[in-house]
Amino acid sequence: MPADGPVSNRIQSSLPTFNTKVDDYLRFAPLVAQVSMSLGGVKGRSESRWQVLATDALATTMMVGMTGGMKYIINRPRPNGEEHSFPSGHTATAFMGATLLAHEYGHKSVWIPIAGYSVATATGVLRILNNDHYISDVVVGAAIGILSAELAYWAADAIFNNKKLFKSR
Repeated sequence: MPADGPVSNRIQSSLPTFNTKVDDYLRFAPLVAQVSMSLGGVKGRSESRWQVLATDALATTMMVGMTGGMKYIINRPRPNGEEHSFPSGHTATAFMGATLLAHEYGHKSVWIPIAGYSVATATGVLRILNNDHYISDVVVGAAIGILSAELAYWAADAIFNNKKLFKSR
């Protein structure tokens, strides 16, 4: 992305000593909230806790496969000089969790998805401020997280509710 270098340079010149590890933990918050609510007995969209956990496992597997595969195939250097920048796995994890949380419990309150996506966005912003990722790494990571959660819900609904994944004409 053409803006990656200039934006990264501007941030580093404005905040040269910024460094936090909050994003290393924050990325898990939406998924932890969703699993905790399910295990705590809060009724969500899914029929059972097993369906929630299966959906989470499917989403995580897809997200890790996509981000890990792309990181090693593309091997784009990070702004800080380290390897494997593209896409942001932290951001993918956060947005996957936020999407799973929104799907499962968004009908309970509008604040649940707002909280989940706010935490996910904060994770992505912190990855940029920490000089670990470019903006495009974070945007693609977010897209992968959302996509993996959406695909997992689609597949789990088909499996648990005996719906066909592909309808014949």
